Amino acid sequence: MKKNNKQYYFVVYYDSDTNRWVHDVDTEEAMFGNRLIWNNDTSEFECGYLGDGKFEENEEEVVELFNKMIREASNESL
Repeated sequence: MKKNNKQYYFVVYYDSDTNRWVHDVDTEEAMFGNRLIWNNDTSEFECGYLGDGKFEENEEEVVELFNKMIREASNESL
């Protein structure tokens, strides 16, 4: 993963009925419009999707790592 001076934000909740942590992409979009990457260089939030099937350089890898962490926290099979 490339260093890029950015912070990636996610919306997560714990479901006490299923005893699982959930990455809530619907709330991310509704509340933040998918602008969940803080760019420390510009002091602005950015969208990870750049258009035409292209993503910010670390977006896919960061989301993949995050979702793996959520699965592990919920004791789901990888």
